[in-house]
Amino acid sequence: MAKSKSKKGAAVPVAAFVGDHHSGGGYINRGIDDSQFSMAQVKDWAVANKVELVVLLGDYADKQRNRSGAIIPLRSQLEQIRDAGIDVGFIQGNHDFDSPPWLSGGGFFWLDKEVVDLHGYQWLGLDYRPRDEILRTLAEDIPDDVTGLMMHQCWSDFMGDIAAPQCGFEDVPVQVIRLVTGDYHGGCVIDTYRGKGGQKLLVANPGSTSMQDIGEPGEKAFVAFMSDGTFLEVPLKTRIVLRSDVLHTSNDLERFVSEVGQAVESAMAQASRQGYPEEMWKPLLQVTYSHSIPDGLRRIERVVAGRAHLFPKELKPERATKTFTVNVAEAKGKAFTPQLLLKDEIDPAGKDDPLDKEAYVLAETLLNAGTKEDVVREVAKYRQRVMDGS
Repeated sequence: MAKSKSKKGAAVPVAAFVGDHHSGGGYINRGIDDSQFSMAQVKDWAVANKVELVVLLGDYADKQRNRSGAIIPLRSQLEQIRDAGIDVGFIQGNHDFDSPPWLSGGGFFWLDKEVVDLHGYQWLGLDYRPRDEILRTLAEDIPDDVTGLMMHQCWSDFMGDIAAPQCGFEDVPVQVIRLVTGDYHGGCVIDTYRGKGGQKLLVANPGSTSMQDIGEPGEKAFVAFMSDGTFLEVPLKTRIVLRSDVLHTSNDLERFVSEVGQAVESAMAQASRQGYPEEMWKPLLQVTYSHSIPDGLRRIERVVAGRAHLFPKELKPERATKTFTVNVAEAKGKAFTPQLLLKDEIDPAGKDDPLDKEAYVLAETLLNAGTKEDVVREVAKYRQRVMDGS
């Protein structure tokens, strides 16, 4: 792979980082895979801006095992980028991880554990790795001169504890001050966080290049790396997404029925004006409605009538949950412990349910039990008393 040429003056694009492309994904069961339209825009932009490198940040294909329809169009588009004199590199994500990688050969560069010079900045590529392995890699295997990482991981900073994140930005070693990553579909993110040594860490997450789930943001992008070391969001034209207000009542539904036709027609006209291929004119439409609306789904489907790709979401009734108020006077200044609150949860006299009396005794005993054996013994005694009817 060639090193980046020197570019003087104002900051200019050096590379394009493309996030979760998911070729062969989208809503393929409805004939919707908009990834090719997105990649065509990446190609045109990269050629127009004469960048040195285009990098796919993992999950470039939707599955580990693919049909040819997912891979052949993608390879063809990447070959056009390569034939324009632009290097094409990739790392693997959790969706497309396979051996050998799907993009092996064809003049594409597999960047796992490879150092790349981008305009004097040293970058290291890392395929997706399970938690223990990626933590060890970040702690032990990052060269001292590498200041940027290209990765595909589930980060706790984006996801919290959802989806069992493998690492957090606090695990990124002190010499690294830039990170570009795939995996997170929650829109394009360019922001500063803190790394392992408290260093400022400039993070870019491009997000997916086309809709993979109706809950995603409708705005899509890829990220340019600039010659001054910054990132720039580059928007992509993608299929238009419409979302209704929550329909709580039949009146709300009637208002939706009167307005949705015009909304769909306007979306299709907009797509036509903006040069979308005709097969992408039909928008995605998410309609959220209450379960209490009589015959709600059928009425929604009837009015939409195939003019949009419909994604209905019915709001179920909320479960009633028991609440109680702590008796402050009864506490008399004591700490609120499980033992103190027990009477508010279970009637020790068993006036409404005789079993409450037994349950209260058992709960009180278990809260004061000292060992596992005590717990097992008391539970066995309780079960026997219930079986005996005593």
